[in-house]
Amino acid sequence: MAEDEKYSEENLIIYVKQIKAKEEAINQREARLKQMEESSSGYKAEQRVKTLEEELGKTQAVLDARNKIIEAIRDTVGLKDVLVLEDQLKAKEAELNSREMELAKHEALSSADYRKLAEIEFKEERARTGNVKLDDLLYGGIPFGKNIILMGPPFIGKETLANQFLLEGLIKGIPAVVITTDSSPRDIMDELKYIAPNADEYLRNRTLVFIDAYSKTLGLDQPDNPAIKYVDGPTDYANISKKLSDIADDFKDRSPHFRMVVRSVSSMMSLSDSRDSYRFLQHRTGKTKHCKNVSLYLIDKGMHNDAEIQTIGHLMDGAIEVKTDGTKTYLHVDDICDVQSRNWIKYNYSKRGLHIESFNLDHIK
Repeated sequence: MAEDEKYSEENLIIYVKQIKAKEEAINQREARLKQMEESSSGYKAEQRVKTLEEELGKTQAVLDARNKIIEAIRDTVGLKDVLVLEDQLKAKEAELNSREMELAKHEALSSADYRKLAEIEFKEERARTGNVKLDDLLYGGIPFGKNIILMGPPFIGKETLANQFLLEGLIKGIPAVVITTDSSPRDIMDELKYIAPNADEYLRNRTLVFIDAYSKTLGLDQPDNPAIKYVDGPTDYANISKKLSDIADDFKDRSPHFRMVVRSVSSMMSLSDSRDSYRFLQHRTGKTKHCKNVSLYLIDKGMHNDAEIQTIGHLMDGAIEVKTDGTKTYLHVDDICDVQSRNWIKYNYSKRGLHIESFNLDHIK
């Protein structure tokens, strides 16, 4: 008998026993997690989560140690059933991980532990949008490093959705920068305060910073505020880039990642050569991906032809589009990540937020 065949047969017996033992351990772990979920409260629940995470780490270490054996016996008769079982166990581990994370979120929300929520967001590498239904649609939020077009007619909720996105991060201590080309910082702050009356605090502590490319063009007052950086206009790309770089350096001491909203790209494109705006956006989207930030770019679709939309879309990682049909409003997600539905979904909106109605639960990639 060949040496490698002998090795395979001997280790198959050992490996099957180990897999069975691992299955029993995971079943016991799932039972403990169920009990924890039924009686979750405060510190005890958090300690249980930590204990289970430690057990998961030990289980994963055992699984990693078996990888060489798996490779050695992959072609052995009878291995197929073992590998199927292993896949099932991996799927169950993933499910338990998800349930543990959801429990940790529940505990953090219950205790208003926003620092913990930020840690969870960084661990998952998904930015919550501030809209629970949209987050469900996106399987947890927008993945880090994504540049997203928020596209549609004005005043049907996309500005509110952008504000929710900002506040969702700010409340957890995740800083944000807004490049404004069609509204003053004061106008946007009024919108934010309609949702969060304490929004001025984020401006005072410079967790929220504006690059104002609007006020000078209209001759508006430019209050001396360290959280507001003024540039000459929407096409002053050199100064916008310089101030963004300075702001990013300042944010590094506060958070490993930040959020950015551009309101709006349409003003940049309509006032400058398309090649200049493209180069600027190409640079910014590249920075977002490299630094794993998340950026929303608002665009008024009616101001652009299909070629312009496609050009900008080429730089982005996906889109959230809104539209009207008579008196009804609809939302649609294009690309970004796996979603629960890519259909047009009906929603209602107000200054406080969007109410997204039920959507098809078919998993469409």
